[in-house]
Amino acid sequence: MPRITRDALDGNIVRLMNDLTIDLDDPTEEDLEWVKGLITEFVNETDSVIGQNILNDWENSVESLIKIFPKDYKRALQEMEAEAAAQKKLDAPYRENGVVVNGSDKHLQ
Repeated sequence: MPRITRDALDGNIVRLMNDLTIDLDDPTEEDLEWVKGLITEFVNETDSVIGQNILNDWENSVESLIKIFPKDYKRALQEMEAEAAAQKKLDAPYRENGVVVNGSDKHLQ
């Protein structure tokens, strides 16, 4: 998927955005699956013609999607992921004086 830039967005929308507080990101595959699921659910509940048109032309529709992500929230998520990775490393089994700590030795082969 090509990188989405501010130039690709409607000028009026861009002027309303505070780029000091948000990032414009390409949606991940997980994001796209989530959005498609939401639109599918919406179409099923409302018989939306517009929603159905989006789903019918999904491959082209995704090219118009952009992820607007608050910078503070993104930073908080990254910090939480780093903390979780560090904790996982601390919780991993290891040997100390020949004794396996935090699990079994099958993970230490």
